[in-house]
Amino acid sequence: MPQIWMTYDELATLCECTGSEARLRAIHLSLDRRKSRDGATRVKLTWR
Repeated sequence: MPQIWMTYDELATLCECTGSEARLRAIHLSLDRRKSRDGATRVKLTWR
């Protein structure tokens, strides 16, 4: 299964919210989060 990793800003665009709200959603949904080599935190999207 392919993995899709997005920054908070990319996730915010997808969810039509702010980056801060996207971060809170990721935390609330217990999504995997990792700091990438470019310094940005990325969220792993899960498909259920």
